[in-house]
Amino acid sequence: MPNGCPSSCKAGQHSLLSNPKPQHALYCCSTRNSHCKAFNCYLCAMQVLTHAKYVLGYVVLGPVALLLLAEAVRVSGTLPGGHEIKTVTQSKWHRITLQQPDLDVTTQAAAKAELDRGIDKTMSFPMDGAHYFCETLDITRPFPSQHPAGEPSWPFVWNKALTLPFRTAGLDGPNTVCPALLQGMAESRDLEDFDGRRFSYCLISRKCRLHVGPRYKARGLNENSDPGNEIECDQVVWKHPDYSEQPIPWSRYTWRRGSVPLWWTVNIRNGGMGEAEIKIRSTNTFRGSRRYVRRLQKRYMPDPHLHQGSADELAVVAGTDASLQVPVVFFSLLRKGTPDRDRSEAKLAEAFDYMASQLRGMHKLPVSYVALDWHQMDKELGSEALVEGFWAQLSSLLPSQGFALGTMSKVGPDHTDSDGQELSSSISSSGGSAAAAAGRGCSPVGKGWVARWIKQQRGVTRYNCADSLDRTNVGSFFGAVQVFIEQCRELDIAIAATSSSAASMARQALVRRQAAAATAAVLAAAGSSSTAAAAAVVNPATGQDKRSGS
Repeated sequence: MPNGCPSSCKAGQHSLLSNPKPQHALYCCSTRNSHCKAFNCYLCAMQVLTHAKYVLGYVVLGPVALLLLAEAVRVSGTLPGGHEIKTVTQSKWHRITLQQPDLDVTTQAAAKAELDRGIDKTMSFPMDGAHYFCETLDITRPFPSQHPAGEPSWPFVWNKALTLPFRTAGLDGPNTVCPALLQGMAESRDLEDFDGRRFSYCLISRKCRLHVGPRYKARGLNENSDPGNEIECDQVVWKHPDYSEQPIPWSRYTWRRGSVPLWWTVNIRNGGMGEAEIKIRSTNTFRGSRRYVRRLQKRYMPDPHLHQGSADELAVVAGTDASLQVPVVFFSLLRKGTPDRDRSEAKLAEAFDYMASQLRGMHKLPVSYVALDWHQMDKELGSEALVEGFWAQLSSLLPSQGFALGTMSKVGPDHTDSDGQELSSSISSSGGSAAAAAGRGCSPVGKGWVARWIKQQRGVTRYNCADSLDRTNVGSFFGAVQVFIEQCRELDIAIAATSSSAASMARQALVRRQAAAATAAVLAAAGSSSTAAAAAVVNPATGQDKRSGS
């Protein structure tokens, strides 16, 4: 309640009052006065209980309200345009006691036990280190999203229910109080290629919240056709410009991973020791599989407004059933079984293959199914030959999907040029008008930036094994590495030495970085008063100490 106290203040009641970003404060009304006309009423004694960087959510459970605050965050990733992704490193639930209804003793005891269980489950949910957000850019969709940060893709927003009280009060969109919280990982690194040019890499993995749970529980599809533990990944690569007004070349590749999208589960045997037995539903096994694939096709269908091809090509892309032509590749790493051992995974692999064939034959969808028994091939061929075979399988499928490519240009004041109060009200209008003025093939990227598209990704590759864990990690890694090479080729990033001269330049660049780091360390240790003396001690060409004689 930013503008004042509640109309009636009683002992034990609390109200949340937030001051403008970036700090939020929780206040406690400790007075016993029965009436309060304004926040600055002299009859009220307000006590500040805590300060926090961000409000993440608020929920009422019976006579108790729980407020989730982010007390500390770290900038774990940065995207082109200076958009910072912040990972929550320290969060805290605050319990606020509300008025309790009048209940008899027996009912009150039962209600208290149920309430305590609900509060304990809510407050014990792991938050720190596993959730992140971005205030200035929508990262719930593949980069670069043209949607405002306040209009996220809700299946990937983990604090949707917690933000409902604020959104109901109109504090959403440009006036949002709580950032859209995602679960997964977002990390970026600033790198240097073999030509000494700077570039950056950012990996974003966002987990869908619609069917989650432990690996033995969240298996297959649910009633809404959502696979268990579905994750969408973005691999963003961009070059740093030589000067500030120069456009930023960027590239983005998106893939998916998750449980096999049909109806199946597992039976845990021997107390969880050994391999769990896979059970496939005998009826309605593939109910919802087509719905899930169509959902993927619509999400990864190229935007006709951003298409850069000829008029004939644009007519195809912009057709009424254009999404029906978007390719989807299922890359299965399940065991196929051997003559001496009939694995239950093999039955799941057969059902998965049959599902893909039915989607192709009966529903005429461009679905590809690639099966590679990772464990068996590793045993027979070794790791190196296995990876080569994996790339051979993948290389024939990726060109039809490609990856997104374009440039970003600053066309006006952005989030770095505004204070917190100006940002929320102008972030969408400024970027949208700039993109409209730029014409076809362009889209807004936050405030003050426009993306000019050279090409779009068309379709998606999805990796899975039985648990969507170890083998899926390895498979998606080697798939992303292969695409990363192509992204660097398109962006003219030299990620490998192609000649002896290039290798020599790389060694010289490394020596320069080491010398600069050594000089900085000596200067920091010596202090500002002895800057000249410290600089004379270190050889700037080699970074070695002249006094050591080495």
